[in-house]
Amino acid sequence: MAMKSIRSMIPVLGFLLLVGCFGEDAKLLFENAAFEESQMNWAHAREIYQDLVTRFPTSKEAELARLRLESLKDQ
Repeated sequence: MAMKSIRSMIPVLGFLLLVGCFGEDAKLLFENAAFEESQMNWAHAREIYQDLVTRFPTSKEAELARLRLESLKDQ
């Protein structure tokens, strides 16, 4: 009985791990783009922000990236 309960939890745990990893990826992309921006590498920062928005459109980092992209239009 206990093995059956554990087996039924594996997909749920896998999903939670996957979601957690995606959040980390979005965070790392945002940090990378912000670093590029701080180095005045505007084109690369825009490229990374756009990649973040495309890959993780519903993340909080994507929302921030959209704002940064708007600010970088003149750079």
